[in-house]
Amino acid sequence: MYSDHSGFSASGTGIVKLATSTGLISIHYQKPFPGNFSDDTCGHLGAIWTVRTEKNSLEELVGARCNGRVDPPVHSAWMATLDYVKDAVHRSGYELGFKLDRPPRPHQIVNMDGLDIEVSGYLDFPGNGMCFEVKERVSKTTVIIESSPDCYFYPPVEFTNKQTGPNSWAVTGVKALKSDNRQ
Repeated sequence: MYSDHSGFSASGTGIVKLATSTGLISIHYQKPFPGNFSDDTCGHLGAIWTVRTEKNSLEELVGARCNGRVDPPVHSAWMATLDYVKDAVHRSGYELGFKLDRPPRPHQIVNMDGLDIEVSGYLDFPGNGMCFEVKERVSKTTVIIESSPDCYFYPPVEFTNKQTGPNSWAVTGVKALKSDNRQ
């Protein structure tokens, strides 16, 4: 799974982007859909899903199965991105999660690799990290993750992740994107 945008509603609609042997595909779905997800990692970027679809006016997801297996480079890059953002937020003196007593500020800026990123919406609603999506799997050792509009980052951000050891990944570059550069 390269992205899943549906929100937290139990009956909403969404779109999931999956990598296949023939390339990337986007599939629409209506919650709830029949699924068998046997592990928490099934909801992470990089999770390996087996899906059933029906072709209506759009390709629609009607069932999915996941046993917890992941594509290690994609999943590791996503986890490195989440850790990087969390560390940047804390270094800037902020906390993640909605806080009734958080003083309202028009702009809450976090520095990421020398870039000032406005993250007010993300601070209140960081969710489960699914506002990030895989932009490109460059190789087995390099994966680019970007913030989607669901992250509420301004400007949107691209994180280059590289494998730094046998079982370790790190964000090695951060680039601000223009809103019109999204695919």
